[in-house]
Amino acid sequence: RDLAPVLRPVGTEERVLVLLERLSDLGLSENDLRSDPVGVVRGLIDRIDRCRDERVDPERYASWADAALKGARGGREAADARKEVEFARVFGLHDAWLAERGLEDFGRQITRALDLLSSHHDLLEIARERARHVMVDEWEFLQRCTLTIFELGSHNGKHVFAVAGGAVTRLAANLSDILRDKPCRIATMHDNVIFGVCRICWSVTCACRAAMSANRSI
Repeated sequence: RDLAPVLRPVGTEERVLVLLERLSDLGLSENDLRSDPVGVVRGLIDRIDRCRDERVDPERYASWADAALKGARGGREAADARKEVEFARVFGLHDAWLAERGLEDFGRQITRALDLLSSHHDLLEIARERARHVMVDEWEFLQRCTLTIFELGSHNGKHVFAVAGGAVTRLAANLSDILRDKPCRIATMHDNVIFGVCRICWSVTCACRAAMSANRSI
């Protein structure tokens, strides 16, 4: 009792199926479903994911879309605004229908964690103090919200160990930009070294420790 519900992470394909099962309830009058309904639904979910990355929730999007419709000047602007109002409705139904099934998409999990850390400084401090170092794998695939969590947790003089498939110089530039003026030292190691030598978990741990000990910082 009084515990938060346990929500199961869900991927894109299952989210597409959830919306397709209740397609008629979406009321998609502004989208042409005749040729490729699956493609239309995928496109809507892609937009939802981009909203997550920008920390825009359904209520905020709906407020903006309604204002755009009320302020539309001419038929073209009104038609565009109606599409945005429709998307806002789909966004809200998407979240509600997933919640009914005990599901939650990855982007919502990230924004939920970010909201929690941003609004509860005591929890943020606990998260910062739990580990001396932070390891980030596949840096180049991280999205804006994930990077923000990474930035929040990388204070207190922590070492940051990042691995990416791109060039180390590009990775270093990105890290330096994200962590500008933060009291952090950043250790990097080229992707080929990590994947060529560190095949299993304990090897990855040893590699991280070696990099930290060597104090290879930028």
